[in-house]
Amino acid sequence: LDALFPNRGWSKRQIILNAWDIEEPIRAGKSGAECQLDPPDMNLVDQVLNFYNQQAVAGKRLLIHCHEGKSRSTAVALGILYRAMSEGGDTTQDQKILIARKCVEQLKQIRPHAVPNSMIVRLFDERLDAGGALIAAVQNDSDLTLNRYHVEIKRETYIKRNVALGLQHLQTNHL
Repeated sequence: LDALFPNRGWSKRQIILNAWDIEEPIRAGKSGAECQLDPPDMNLVDQVLNFYNQQAVAGKRLLIHCHEGKSRSTAVALGILYRAMSEGGDTTQDQKILIARKCVEQLKQIRPHAVPNSMIVRLFDERLDAGGALIAAVQNDSDLTLNRYHVEIKRETYIKRNVALGLQHLQTNHL
């Protein structure tokens, strides 16, 4: 976009991160045409937090999205909410738990069908020193648990289809 609109500074206002909506590595395919999909890692979380810090200092808003707006984007939004609400000093574990619960409630108001990606939540929990509070807030919320139940089969089907398409592409173009 910077090439099309040189005076707008798009590269400073957006970040594009790609991550599979999985929580464990997936290895599939036949010998000679194997494919491995890796889950999100700490690099993704660090890039998100660095971008958030830049935008927050400048007083900017954030738009976060993924394919369906249920899993990766809601996990990232939850991490950013926790970061924003926990700024300002040391907090006790009880305070971290309360903050995490408030973040989950706010997330559900913004995105009622949220199903935060567990791996991304765990990574944010670790990076932000939440002491398991983010993980527990997601796992113990009955609405998020019900949402997760409804999308598990759909996610598995989606991943299997994309692995098959990726392998088909590899076989067509690289063998």
